[in-house]
Amino acid sequence: MENLNHGESSSNEEIRSRIGLLRKPQLVDLLCTLAFQHPSIAQEIKTVTTVHDAPLHRKLFVRPLSTITSSQTLRHAFEEYGEIEEAIVIRDRVTRISKNYGFVTYRDIESVHDALREPRKAIDGIVTVCDVARERKTSSDPESDSSLRRNLYVGDLPGGVTSENLLRDFQKHGEIEKAVW
Repeated sequence: MENLNHGESSSNEEIRSRIGLLRKPQLVDLLCTLAFQHPSIAQEIKTVTTVHDAPLHRKLFVRPLSTITSSQTLRHAFEEYGEIEEAIVIRDRVTRISKNYGFVTYRDIESVHDALREPRKAIDGIVTVCDVARERKTSSDPESDSSLRRNLYVGDLPGGVTSENLLRDFQKHGEIEKAVW
């Protein structure tokens, strides 16, 4: 790297400009190397990625769960890795039957890493797998798959409805790319 001693502000601007050219894997590799060589950088990375971050970084997605698994059982299965803020089994709003997955949110990110060292775990007789939870994509999310928002399933139609009638009715609302019967 060329000498950047043209003054503090131009040096800072040039470094920022160069960092902006890097892809995420390059940044991760660079930060890992620097953190290994300089403990103060490693400590700063730990500080920035602690409880102050969004809970999503401290949340595990656990699946499949047995229909008999309770939130308390889920909590008990993961508490050996650290302090848990919340453990919840997701249930159908109407029937209250388990949807066979849940979430565990830890107080700190180190506990998440500890839990991920053993991603498979037997809970209520079922081997589950855990992974870091991801943000749910919504239809208003510009990064969500646009093809998912354009597909429509139509079912439980009366016997007299023909594919031609159905196609004609839906063409009123816009161009149809593909229809499967």
